[in-house]
Amino acid sequence: DAVESNLDTLLSQSESIEAKNQELLSTQDKNLMTNFDSLLAKISTLDDSLDGFDFESYLTLTDLLWKQGIYNPQRPLYRYNVFSIYAQNSGQYYAGDRAELYGGVKPSEWGTNALASHISANKDIQRAFFIYRGYGSWNTNVWAEEWYSYSSTNTRFIATMFRIRNTLDTDVTWTVNFYHSSYGGRNEFASVAVNGVLDWSSTSSNCGFCNVQRSLTIPKGRTSTAIFVAASGNDSGGMRTLLQIFHNNSLKLPEGLEYVDDLDYATGDYSQ
Repeated sequence: DAVESNLDTLLSQSESIEAKNQELLSTQDKNLMTNFDSLLAKISTLDDSLDGFDFESYLTLTDLLWKQGIYNPQRPLYRYNVFSIYAQNSGQYYAGDRAELYGGVKPSEWGTNALASHISANKDIQRAFFIYRGYGSWNTNVWAEEWYSYSSTNTRFIATMFRIRNTLDTDVTWTVNFYHSSYGGRNEFASVAVNGVLDWSSTSSNCGFCNVQRSLTIPKGRTSTAIFVAASGNDSGGMRTLLQIFHNNSLKLPEGLEYVDDLDYATGDYSQ
């Protein structure tokens, strides 16, 4: 009898434990479902709140890059170099007269008929030459300088490169107004080239600040290279002017064009 009583007690306790376990599991299931439903509701609310949200405009880093022109394809951005060609103290042209260090044009040639179209299409040579980066506005004074010239053998130039992408499937005309200096009497010309093809040169002009307007064709569906070169003007009392200024809102690109800063990694020739 005592054994049967103990068995009944154990059985009753086991049933009680099982009932409590089932109650606990039921409670946990209910809590889990409640939490899951709450999570779904939050996801749904978040999804609704993100509908139409402009991430690009509100991301702090992107906004900062945009304001500084790094991520703003409409802000004028260019590469340039200002350079002389001759060492008066040694009576030699710089760097052994090596063309690859001067945009593919020998220093001695820069002073005798060199043009923007003569600059090498090789991107490595361009990277070695156009070493300065500039940010401008629709009107931009790239360079304005008066310098003392000791000898007619030496001169000073500024060469400025724009990389411009045409996002359209038609060619776009970009009208550019700029002041430049040049010395045609010594064959030190100002000039403009697009994708290695000469658009204009100053020929015989002796200019301290001549004004030129050009309408440049930017080919469809590709990135193009526009290069502007200014030579120093004729001397006056040993002083010469080097000038390159874009005006009349010339650097505000037409619809479909945008500035690109890809020279650090671009490959290929003027077709790219």
